[in-house]
Amino acid sequence: MKKDYNCQFGLLYKDVNCEHKKARINPEDISLLHSHDGYEVVLYLGGDVSIYVEAEGKQMERGDIALIPPNSFHGLYLTDIPSYERIVLNFREEYLRSFNDTETDLSLCFKRLPENRLNVIHLNDEQLQDFIRIGDSLADSIENSAFGGNILQRAFFSEFLVKINRVAETAPQPYYSSTVPPVVKKIFDFVTENLTSDLTVEMIALNLHHNSDYLNRSFKKVTGYPLKHYIIAKKLTLAQQYLRQGYSPYDACFMSGYNNYSSFSRRFTEAFKISPKAYQLKCQSAENG
Repeated sequence: MKKDYNCQFGLLYKDVNCEHKKARINPEDISLLHSHDGYEVVLYLGGDVSIYVEAEGKQMERGDIALIPPNSFHGLYLTDIPSYERIVLNFREEYLRSFNDTETDLSLCFKRLPENRLNVIHLNDEQLQDFIRIGDSLADSIENSAFGGNILQRAFFSEFLVKINRVAETAPQPYYSSTVPPVVKKIFDFVTENLTSDLTVEMIALNLHHNSDYLNRSFKKVTGYPLKHYIIAKKLTLAQQYLRQGYSPYDACFMSGYNNYSSFSRRFTEAFKISPKAYQLKCQSAENG
């Protein structure tokens, strides 16, 4: 387990990436809680896998698609790694917006539920085969440098997102018994509701009427990380969002619940391996092409 306060973060500077993965994962590399500063779509094809998005978890079935918005903490619990198969699509917010117009917003499928809810839709067999075809074609167009590859990439990406949105339009709201214990769900909810305050483990314990040691043990058992580390990580991802929106690093610091810029800057740099200002400039450079 990491000794610092990182729950693991992914910074997306490439517009889009798509991979059809079979196993290729080591047990020691699995981190339950992590986040990306872009979107993630995961199409589950095989393996004994549960997915967690903050306060909710679900045992996945072949044909399930998990739709994960930027900065949402999520992770996996695997009991059958060799048979784990999936298509994973990651893309930047700016890239998705480049496909939108006055009539179409391709991000709608990610907004069916609040970002701390597990947003899963299920495909029938015919839909599943279609998405596998599109996903494999998209992955190939990204890797292939042949003439017109960039045009095919945009075509397959738009087809994938349009069809996901069409399925999501008529998909029922997900109802399932969450695999996350109730006390841990209460912790997640309390952190979300009070993130920009001077939040501490002791404050959470006082409000939830539990011993702080018990809360920390319960949270770490599910997530793999101490509760204090998660609070810090959530504040840092909120600061990320403000930086991408154009707020100054100083403003992003205080808007995300920090009261000391030096402490914020140090933690941000240690977590993301880049300073707040450098991160903001790199995002702006990527957006401008």
